[in-house]
Amino acid sequence: MRKGAAFIPCILFWPLLGQFHQTVPVVPEGLQTNEPSISIDPKYPAFQVLGSNTSQFFISQNGGQSWEPKLLDPKEGFYGDPVTFISQEGHIYLTHLSKTEGKEWPNHFDRIVFQGSIDGGKTFYSSSIGFAEGKMQDKPWISVDEKKRSAYKNRIYITWTEFDSYGSSNPKDSSRIKCAFSDDFGKSFSDPVTISDVSGNAVDGDNTLEGANLTIGKKGELYCVWAGKDKIWLDVSRDGGKTWGIDKAIGEQPNGWNIEQLTGIERANSMPFIQSNEKGCIIVVYGHDRRGTQDIYSITSRDQGVTWSAEVQVNPNENSPTDQYMPHMCEDRKTGDIYVTYYTRRFSNNNIFIDVVIVPYKKGKWGEEFRVTKKSITPPGEDVFFGDYIGVAAERKNIRVAFTYNDDFRSVPSVKVALLNKKIVCKLKHSEYPAFLSSVMRNKQKDIVLHAELPGSTSAIVEIYRSKVLIYKNVYASLEQRIIEDIIPMDKLGKGFFEVKVMAGPNHLQSDFFIER
Repeated sequence: MRKGAAFIPCILFWPLLGQFHQTVPVVPEGLQTNEPSISIDPKYPAFQVLGSNTSQFFISQNGGQSWEPKLLDPKEGFYGDPVTFISQEGHIYLTHLSKTEGKEWPNHFDRIVFQGSIDGGKTFYSSSIGFAEGKMQDKPWISVDEKKRSAYKNRIYITWTEFDSYGSSNPKDSSRIKCAFSDDFGKSFSDPVTISDVSGNAVDGDNTLEGANLTIGKKGELYCVWAGKDKIWLDVSRDGGKTWGIDKAIGEQPNGWNIEQLTGIERANSMPFIQSNEKGCIIVVYGHDRRGTQDIYSITSRDQGVTWSAEVQVNPNENSPTDQYMPHMCEDRKTGDIYVTYYTRRFSNNNIFIDVVIVPYKKGKWGEEFRVTKKSITPPGEDVFFGDYIGVAAERKNIRVAFTYNDDFRSVPSVKVALLNKKIVCKLKHSEYPAFLSSVMRNKQKDIVLHAELPGSTSAIVEIYRSKVLIYKNVYASLEQRIIEDIIPMDKLGKGFFEVKVMAGPNHLQSDFFIER
């Protein structure tokens, strides 16, 4: 809990919650974790796996309604950036950073670790990838060739960033994109090859090459994208990852992939993700702040990456100064449907509170946003790491979004999974979610922010009491968006126990907070 204030959240929902989708905490009793990666078995969608920072792994056998932890302790160590995958055969694959014994952070992530299970997660084997003495290996991603016409079918690819010295500003230190592959279900890997022709710096910032992931064409051709130096890069391999072509800048990323100006979290990013479908369309999503706010964009190619479309904005093109960031994209291997998910602040009048949305790709264009979060996430604070990824998976019209949220009761980041399907996301025009009231204290800004969503209300009154004495009142004579957000300097409130009341037509909400200075 943050120093100086304590909050006792009180959230009042309308009845009939059954009309909305479920959102499930992975660990109901509480766990500090973030950066989830989720996968669904393509043949048996009730079986799902999830990894999260820094060494958590979970299995669900009931479609994500509950999760059982699985302790994984590979000899190479388990430290952060977990990425999961379940193959058509039901094999579970997991890659992550190492925690090499006898070394300190960041030197201990000196290799990429791969773990695999061919017995439904009962047992796991592990292998080491890319060790190079004195260098650090970061941000791995898994791709598996499952194309029927490919000469490399079932080959596992791992792409990642290699640092000469992680976080170094020395111009002699640099970063590069690497790739290795396995033909024995990940029990051993090829020697890594370097994909990128030009290196980035080693700072772990906008001029560092990061976020490498790839998609696979019909005949096994590989299309790898990454970010760095204010651009989105592409390279192609047509021999199973043994050799690569010439790097090509396919998109602009003004001010880079590293987002530093967001309030309420330690850091964020909008690194690219790539997918392709059976019709030969390749799609890349990423983000940047060309408009002055962070937005999500996509570009497409229909000629095997030779030419690319102009970028298209994925999130609604509104004039409101709110941010969207950290996109992730997936394909339903059965239907070919593609979805992108990301964090947004579109439902916060002052660009403070956080939500998650998902958008389907339909008939060559992006559909409408579907709001995944039924109540906005309170920002945890600029000193709290919220993860570098959000998770999304889709199989046989089942869709799961795994995201980091702020556990208000325990004051730690944790992970939830939204249980969705194609009908909910693409066809169901849901009514407004139940009313709720949230509050957060921002130490840096020295204020209290009240956020309430009030469906069915046309006006509202906000009151704050201390010892039953009214000390703050704000009247909203007209509500256009059914959302109110009050920012109140703490020096206007003083210290003590406070009661908040919001009265808005059918909605009567109440919350308490405490300030001690």
